[in-house]
Amino acid sequence: MIKEKIAINGVEITSEGKCPCCGQTVGAYKRNLTSAHARNFLRMLKAGKDNFHHYKEVSDGEGTDFSKPKYWGLLIKKPNEDPKMISSGFWKLTDKAILFIKGSIGLPKYAYVYNDRVLKFSDEEIKFLDLWNQEFDAEGLRVEIEKLQNKEMTLF
Repeated sequence: MIKEKIAINGVEITSEGKCPCCGQTVGAYKRNLTSAHARNFLRMLKAGKDNFHHYKEVSDGEGTDFSKPKYWGLLIKKPNEDPKMISSGFWKLTDKAILFIKGSIGLPKYAYVYNDRVLKFSDEEIKFLDLWNQEFDAEGLRVEIEKLQNKEMTLF
């Protein structure tokens, strides 16, 4: 959770508190994209950019963190058709995600999220390659890029 207070439309949001209406514990969170998200994006591209993919098939196994790029408009969730399940678990890259991966656009570095909604974005910008620099693995990146270049015509 965020430590600092942020003001949205004149209302101060702090780390953790109680909803005055229902008493639910609520908090504002400062979210960022990570190198794990970058790896997931490349796996999704490799598996087919126009298809929905189950997060377990294209991620490092961290299901709760997998969906965070939705706050930047990079992922679309497949509607759930199974009433026994809370979520389908299937996600697809957006056109905006493809532009980000290609380096055509940058994104705000942080999203301030409250109740699963973005309150605001930071002014600081991040590019796709910056995500790799967080835990830079030059050899891993080279291998992934080579794999993608062999499929370049179908990816972008």
